[in-house]
Amino acid sequence: MENAYVLGTELKGDAGQYVSFDGRIVTVSQRGVARFFAGRSEKRIPVSQITSVDLKPPTGPLTGVLPGWIRFTTAGSPDTARAGFGNRGYNARRDENAVIIPGKRALPQFLALRDAIEEAIAGSPNEYGST
Repeated sequence: MENAYVLGTELKGDAGQYVSFDGRIVTVSQRGVARFFAGRSEKRIPVSQITSVDLKPPTGPLTGVLPGWIRFTTAGSPDTARAGFGNRGYNARRDENAVIIPGKRALPQFLALRDAIEEAIAGSPNEYGST
């Protein structure tokens, strides 16, 4: 499969955001300017704690003028990506569980990452120890 995600590969988001997945843990980190938006330098989310992966592709002509993002929802986390009409991209920049996709060229890598994480979620045991 040509667009498969290679475990451990770090994908660069917009404005210093990064995301990687090692098969068990999703790591979302902010460096440089992105730390002012999210406030944390690194967050590690075990795949067993992820309840859904929300991906909105960049939209607009050619390069994707409107931002897209990938967001990892965990049990008990607020659904900030859906807070308010017209604010989804704005709120995703401030969400420590989200990474802004830096244009349409990067979209295939982020789609492959989403697929790899969803495959791991489907194969991971739930809180009671069964699949």
